[in-house]
Amino acid sequence: MNITPAASAHLDGLLRRIHAPHSAVIRLVPQSGSLSLHTDIARPDDVVFNNGARAVLVVDRQVEAIYADRTLDVRTTDEGISLILAERS
Repeated sequence: MNITPAASAHLDGLLRRIHAPHSAVIRLVPQSGSLSLHTDIARPDDVVFNNGARAVLVVDRQVEAIYADRTLDVRTTDEGISLILAERS
């Protein structure tokens, strides 16, 4: 799994808007055939993605393996910015 700079910055902005502590991250969690976002803390076996010096996203190693060929990115729509998992090119 990969994450674009735009997605990393978007997640950093989400954490700042909710006034999350510096140790807080967003976790991708499988749920009913899709992925959901939850605020959490990094665990020792997580794969961690950073925005500069701040960890912004964590995924369990099993989840990372399932989505190894994907890139987390952002897409702007009429409703605003959303995260997408795109196939790596």
